[in-house]
Amino acid sequence: MWNRRQLLQGACSVSLGALQGCALSSPKFQSSGLVQHLRGVGAVDVLLLGEQHDATEHQALHQAVVQAWSLAQNLSALVLEMADAGHDTRGLSPQASPAQVQARLAWSDSAWPWAAYGPAVMAAVTQGVVVMGGNLPRTRHRDVMRDAAWDARVSPEVRLSLETAVREGHCNLLPASQWPAMTRIQIARDVRMADSIVRAHQQNPSRTVIFLCGLQHAHKQQGVPAHLPTSLRCHSVRLTADGYDASQAYDTVWRTTPTPEKDHCAALQKQLQKR
Repeated sequence: MWNRRQLLQGACSVSLGALQGCALSSPKFQSSGLVQHLRGVGAVDVLLLGEQHDATEHQALHQAVVQAWSLAQNLSALVLEMADAGHDTRGLSPQASPAQVQARLAWSDSAWPWAAYGPAVMAAVTQGVVVMGGNLPRTRHRDVMRDAAWDARVSPEVRLSLETAVREGHCNLLPASQWPAMTRIQIARDVRMADSIVRAHQQNPSRTVIFLCGLQHAHKQQGVPAHLPTSLRCHSVRLTADGYDASQAYDTVWRTTPTPEKDHCAALQKQLQKR
């Protein structure tokens, strides 16, 4: 759902001085810098790594963090936005092939290129860590879109913010009548992924669950963290190649190399015209 240069992965940019309490790296910082920073955060139950999906450096950071936590035997489970809930790698051998892992996760390479996300997944599997799909299955989307009860799962302010992100993220090309329905899907996805994280945490409460997702889902006030139990110690990370977000939305903001601008709106317009 989320395109257009992460308009919906964070609402506003602020100056360096306003980001108190966040880690700000320069592009020269390598993955070891982020790993070291997160180790210094202390024990957490859930570590959310929010990425820009078109920034390949972010997937490399995913792999580095997952590998570090796996090798330290401090990873309870790896939960993914990139696979649907109900699919996991339980029972697979650490020697399982990438093809076997993809089959167990019902992986869609057209939606989420395995070349980008596979290394982080395999970093967990090879250490015997369960990988779980967390996302709302597409088969549930139609029912969610019709169910106005989802509107009340967030505050009116958050719902308006999410609806604005849906509208802008789709380049203002969607009819206004579709905004509420699309917003319900976003809310339902966040709730489903939060539920998946809770179940993963219950498997081994003494260790950390790592959740890989887009930036909007890692937003503390209007993403997955807003639907997690307050008893869970969560740390939300924004990996950003396009500027900074308000500090209160994430616990850590980690800057990476800027990525080339892409005209996502032109691509979306062509896609909609084909329909």
